[in-house]
Amino acid sequence: MTQSPPVPKKRFPRLVTGEEAGASSLLLRQDPQRSVRVAEDGSAIEFVFRIPVPIEIRRESVPLRLLCDDSPKCWEETLSRLDWNMPYGKKTVGRWISLCLHRILEQALDIWIKESYELVRAAQKGDAERQIFKKKAHCTRGPQPNYAIALRAARRYPEVLRQVKELKVALRTLRKRGKAKHGLSTKEARTIIGNRLPCEVLQRALDTLLGTDDHNSPWRLLAPGLPPTQIAEKYVACTLEDEGADLGRVSIGSHIRLGNRLIAALSGERTSGATVTPSS
Repeated sequence: MTQSPPVPKKRFPRLVTGEEAGASSLLLRQDPQRSVRVAEDGSAIEFVFRIPVPIEIRRESVPLRLLCDDSPKCWEETLSRLDWNMPYGKKTVGRWISLCLHRILEQALDIWIKESYELVRAAQKGDAERQIFKKKAHCTRGPQPNYAIALRAARRYPEVLRQVKELKVALRTLRKRGKAKHGLSTKEARTIIGNRLPCEVLQRALDTLLGTDDHNSPWRLLAPGLPPTQIAEKYVACTLEDEGADLGRVSIGSHIRLGNRLIAALSGERTSGATVTPSS
């Protein structure tokens, strides 16, 4: 059997020196060009940062000419593999970028509030609302929850809690009936659970609370000392993790409580906007 000839490796015309690479890095150290746009469907705010690499710089720099002119895809691939968790001072690079972007968004909202109230000649009311905004938008020190995840968790939790409570009642009823008949219907118990919540997700939630003993038993839902609130919280956490959400070091309970506060605040905004009386 004939072997295929080895694929030759792509090489630069020559290897660059550390001195050349260092000088090229300094040429890239400049303020980026910035632009912002909101996606047409409203699904995202896009920040675009561009580092110009004009032709006169590329003529002077062999590394930049090789990367940007001869092998742009290779350079793009290298940039895409960057570790955003690399340390920068006491935080990571990714964390610093997130904090800076959040500060920019705060400033934009502050400007929007100010101009909105000035538009209806209610600048004094606007100043009061801006003070409230600055206080509520402030983050405390320490591990921060993901606010978007917190909102999803709080929206999801009440219905899951209701289902868990009703399942406990249904399983207790089934267990009493089974004892009267001198036998428990595990198959029926699984059917009852599956009609309300996905069994696999509920099993994983119970595994985190009780361990993996009797993993397949539906009766673990009635384990003594296990309140419905804990089961519902872990269930919600499992569904969020299945969607790729990262809760970080903040508990699911804290996310749900924060989400409830966000829901209350957002509901207040919807009802208060129309009550502004323009000043004379």
